[in-house]
Amino acid sequence: MGEFDGERILVDTGSTINVLFCRTLEKMGVILEQVKPETRTLTGYDGIAKMLMGDVKLQVLAGEVTRKTKFVIIDAPPIYNAILGAPKIYAMQAVPSTYHNVITGSVPRP
Repeated sequence: MGEFDGERILVDTGSTINVLFCRTLEKMGVILEQVKPETRTLTGYDGIAKMLMGDVKLQVLAGEVTRKTKFVIIDAPPIYNAILGAPKIYAMQAVPSTYHNVITGSVPRP
């Protein structure tokens, strides 16, 4: 993501958004002024609602496919560096493999 090599990224085919945690954003060197403010809540799998800080678009390389990706930013203790949801997986035409713990991207057709 950008110039950051994220090691712990959850691929969540049930998520309708891509999530980036505030601490990960700081590690990447992205300043909060680059985040487009947005006020809405995000309810996690635990049922707890959190306010979004905003969203940011970053270049993401997964497999052999690079795409600009919109992430919502939340200020919560990170378990992962990011969560890639169904929109990103679909846009990449990727095939996630939980068995192999990888994403294989297909080459877009002309």
